[in-house]
Amino acid sequence: MAKINNSAVVQKLIDELELSPAKDLIPTELADKILPVFQVNSETLEIQMKPKYKLWQDAALNNADKTLTVPDGHTYILKYGMINYTASADVGSRMLKLEVKDAAGNIIWYVLFAAEMAATDQEFFRVSALDYKSQAGLGDSVHVPIPHEFVLKEGYTLQVVEINGTALLADDMIVSFMVDDQAD
Repeated sequence: MAKINNSAVVQKLIDELELSPAKDLIPTELADKILPVFQVNSETLEIQMKPKYKLWQDAALNNADKTLTVPDGHTYILKYGMINYTASADVGSRMLKLEVKDAAGNIIWYVLFAAEMAATDQEFFRVSALDYKSQAGLGDSVHVPIPHEFVLKEGYTLQVVEINGTALLADDMIVSFMVDDQAD
C-alpha cells in the first residue's frame, strides 16, 4: 500500500486540497487515489534490468548454412559469439558471411569473414564488438567485428553461411552466440 511521507508532496496536498493530516501523513486509502495524479519525484529514474544470458546456438553437423531466429516475445542483445568451421576434403575455397535480417527479411547488417579456408582446414572465429588485435593469447582464432550491444528483435534472423557453396552439406560448422534475452 502506498504511503506518502514526502513533505513537499504532503504540503501540496494540504495547500491544494485543503487537507489537514496529522503528523505529515496522508491516510493510505487517500494516497492510493491521489498518488497517480501527483509527480512524486521530478528526477529521472533509470531502471536497469538484470541480464538474462542465454546460449543461442546451432551445433548440427554437415551443414555450412546456419540460421538462428529470435523467437516471438523476445529481444536478444548480442554479446559475443564463437564459430568453429571444419572444412571437408571437398576441393575448393571457403568464405563465411554473417548476415542479420529484420522480421521482414531485409538485410540490416552483414560482415564477410577475413579468412578464406581450403579443404580440411579448421578455423575458429571470435565474433565480438571488442578489438582483439590488441588482445594477447587468442591463438589462431580470427576476429569478426559486430556492433556493440547489437539488438535483435523478435523475428530477426542471424545467418552464418559459406558463400562459395563449396561443400554446404559436407563441411561442419558450430555457431554459438551469447545473448542477453530481454523476454517481454
